[in-house]
Amino acid sequence: MYARCAFALKADPNVAGAESLFDAALSNGLAVVVGSSWRGEEFYPQKPNRPSKPRVRSAGDMLTLLATKATDKETTSAEPKLASP
Repeated sequence: MYARCAFALKADPNVAGAESLFDAALSNGLAVVVGSSWRGEEFYPQKPNRPSKPRVRSAGDMLTLLATKATDKETTSAEPKLASP
């Protein structure tokens, strides 16, 4: 989804619905970043009495989540694997 939206915007930045394409691309890109570091946190929490298909958080919510994790200095499982050779 990210690649399609980014390609469409690169081909014509003034295409109808450009704002929606940008939002979709940004949200999907951030979902990959958040999901790869903190699995499951890229989705809104589901209500226990109303199970449904998981919904991806908005870009703004994920940016807030990333800022909070950076402030709290939360580590990810990927960090130990990123040591230099």
